[in-house]
Amino acid sequence: MEIGIQLKVKLDANTMYNMGLDIPTSISMEKPFNFAVIQETGTGEAVVRENVMQITFGDKDHIYAQIQPPKSIIELAGIEEYIDSFQASVTEGAYDKETGKFIETKNNLLEDTTES
Repeated sequence: MEIGIQLKVKLDANTMYNMGLDIPTSISMEKPFNFAVIQETGTGEAVVRENVMQITFGDKDHIYAQIQPPKSIIELAGIEEYIDSFQASVTEGAYDKETGKFIETKNNLLEDTTES
C-alpha cells in the first residue's frame, strides 16, 4: 500500500504552505520516498511558489536534500539587501527534479590497457 499525505497550512490571506509526503510500498530509485514543503504567496495570477524544503531518498546511494528559506523570511530578517536568495542542497547519486526519480549512472573507470 502506498501512502500519500498532502497538507495545506494557511498563515494569512496571502501565504500558504503545501506539504507533501509520499511513501511508496517499496522504496527504490524509480519510486523514492519524498517529502516536500512549498510556500505559496500572493493571490490569483500573482501566486509565487517557492520550494522551501525537499528530501528524497531512493536507497543508501541515492539521496537528495534541498533547503531554501523563502524570500519573505529573508525580508523579515532585514537582510535582503545582502542576501537575495539562499539554497543549500546535497545529492548522493543523480537526481532528476523534473521526473522526481533518481537516474542510474555508470562509473567510467579509466583502465590501463598499455602492454608491459
